[in-house]
Amino acid sequence: MQKRNWFLMMFAFAIGIFVFPALSVQADSYKISHYHAQVDIQKNGDAVLTQRVTYNFSGSFHGVYYNQELKGNAAVSDLRVAIQAGTQQQVLQQAENGENNTYQATSSKNELKLKIYHTVKNQEVTFIYRYRLHQVITNYRDTAELNWKIVGSKWDTELNDVQLLIQLPATNVEQLQAWTHGNLAGTTTVQKDKGRVLIKLAQNPAGQYIESHLLFPTAVTSQNTNVVDQNAKTRIQKQEAQLAQAANKKRAATKRQTALVRNIVLLVYACLFVGWLVWLARRRGNLRAKLAPIVHSYAVPLFSAEVAQTILKKKAPDSAAFSAYLLELAAAKKIAIKPIKTKKEDYAVELLDKTLLDRYDLLQLLFNDVGDGQQFLLSKLKKFGKGQLAGQKLQAAFSAWQTKVSSQAEEFGFKDLENIKVRNYMWAWMIGLSLVAVLAGFLTWGTWAIGGILLSLAAAYVLSFFYVKRRPPYSQTGWRAYYQLLCFQKMLKDIGRFNLKEVGELILWEQILPYAVAFGLADKVIAALKTNFNTAELETGFGIYYPIIIAGNTNFGSAFNTNFTSAVGNYSSATGGTGGFSGGSSGGFGGGSGGGAF
Repeated sequence: MQKRNWFLMMFAFAIGIFVFPALSVQADSYKISHYHAQVDIQKNGDAVLTQRVTYNFSGSFHGVYYNQELKGNAAVSDLRVAIQAGTQQQVLQQAENGENNTYQATSSKNELKLKIYHTVKNQEVTFIYRYRLHQVITNYRDTAELNWKIVGSKWDTELNDVQLLIQLPATNVEQLQAWTHGNLAGTTTVQKDKGRVLIKLAQNPAGQYIESHLLFPTAVTSQNTNVVDQNAKTRIQKQEAQLAQAANKKRAATKRQTALVRNIVLLVYACLFVGWLVWLARRRGNLRAKLAPIVHSYAVPLFSAEVAQTILKKKAPDSAAFSAYLLELAAAKKIAIKPIKTKKEDYAVELLDKTLLDRYDLLQLLFNDVGDGQQFLLSKLKKFGKGQLAGQKLQAAFSAWQTKVSSQAEEFGFKDLENIKVRNYMWAWMIGLSLVAVLAGFLTWGTWAIGGILLSLAAAYVLSFFYVKRRPPYSQTGWRAYYQLLCFQKMLKDIGRFNLKEVGELILWEQILPYAVAFGLADKVIAALKTNFNTAELETGFGIYYPIIIAGNTNFGSAFNTNFTSAVGNYSSATGGTGGFSGGSSGGFGGGSGGGAF
């Protein structure tokens, strides 16, 4: 069981690494979920830029900032800033005092700096910037050119859902060409009939610009005064063809590398799967007959409650088992447990047999360190665990006790070492197979291969389940003991459905109580006892157990388990048409633009 739980945790961890995006938990963080910009080119060569930047804020922020790099000494005018939350849009006023819902604008010959003051907490807000940039178009003799890094490299977080629309002041522009530089995952769509270029990108990393390079007839911007008396079209087309060729080579190389890695991983997965099937056919282990139907059993187990829990749960005993162990010591008159009436119910555990201290370090620590050598209080135990060194010491002593009890359980010969070995091999195979399957699935997502991977892995899990089910970690003796404990546990779970008096005398239920505590069923058993027996019968028949288990509002087993767990738990395109982006840069302005939040 422990191996399977460990495998499931490893598998979940692998999925988290290879499939899901990394998540960071921060007190204050933000994400830019949409970045939409429209560039309206004017006949005089100016550009009216409208940006809609949607922030998703987690935590508290005072506002955002944005810097627009300018082209040479080109001016900026007609500035307008607004915010939109939901359907409500608010135009902000410029002010220098930093008042909420205002903005500051600082302009130099190379840059426009905007600082927007808008207090926000755990909200989605869209910030809208609109302004005119002068003389962004250059008219040559044979062509007009726009060369602009519309998204600059100074954004401090990634931009999601990036859409850039460049609209010319004319339609049916047959000689319109466009190239985009930046992340190679983007696409550029040239719509000549509408005189526009649409650029889209799902995600643009922080620090990565998006540069747009357009060529179109000079008649489109006939009123432009930014004129250069030379030809440029052939030079620009040649430059862009070279950049596009380099980008396409890079894409092809990346595609080949990805295909090579994918095929290698698929081959490794196939080999692992076939090897696993071969191993499955050869490693037989010791088959156990299917368990008979689980029925009620009233026979008290032949071993102690803490050992019974270890066999039943197939793992080291927990604090509930130690609670049961203390009850057994009390029944044997080696310790005395006494309820103490305070504001909250408390218990004193008194040492009657000092030889117990030589048996377990945990008992020695409880009586000598938590207590005064003679007794300890549960309320003191919880406080004791709050100290780091004390808590670590308590944890170490408890681990030592768990090891000894596990050894006692093994002395009964309930383990089948051959089956345990086979099961461990099984889960080792499955861990390796699952990790490679996750990686292969990531590399083949959206292809036919993913179906084969999922089907084969699902088949492996089904076969593994039946394989280990037929080979439990129990010996023949242990298999019988496990079945008897399951029947005994079922009786305790169903205890309210039958008359306890018809089963046996109170002395039988007195022996059963520690097991009920160890199995976490004490409250149910106590309730059934109170229903089936009167107070006088319980007080007489249960002796020392009555005041500490039955009479109070709580029982010692639950109280000790709660306090002890608390104490220990403190530590633990070359032609300029529609196509993909190109790498490199064509030297456009605006690379220093960007923004963030504060």
